[in-house]
Amino acid sequence: MNEQGHGSPTRCLTVWLLASAAFGLLVRFLLPDLEAAQRALVTTGLAGQPFDRLLAWLCAAVAVAGCVWLWTVTTVVTAAAARGRVHRPVRGVPAPVRR
Repeated sequence: MNEQGHGSPTRCLTVWLLASAAFGLLVRFLLPDLEAAQRALVTTGLAGQPFDRLLAWLCAAVAVAGCVWLWTVTTVVTAAAARGRVHRPVRGVPAPVRR
């Protein structure tokens, strides 16, 4: 961050691109589990599935939801840093994430 409180646009863009790439890789990695869960839900239902498969599907869905939140927070924080508004608290963004 420079003396005016702005983050370098290059640094902000780099952080955002890295977060976006990590999110994309995670979703690509978890996509087969999410697609299998959707197919099972549509065709046979979840009642006949083994517990370990249900648990894996649930963990994949929670991981994607957490990443969506973290990517959204990263987008908000990097945009605020690029505009010089890093010291203002943002609702739903914990202080350690803003740093």
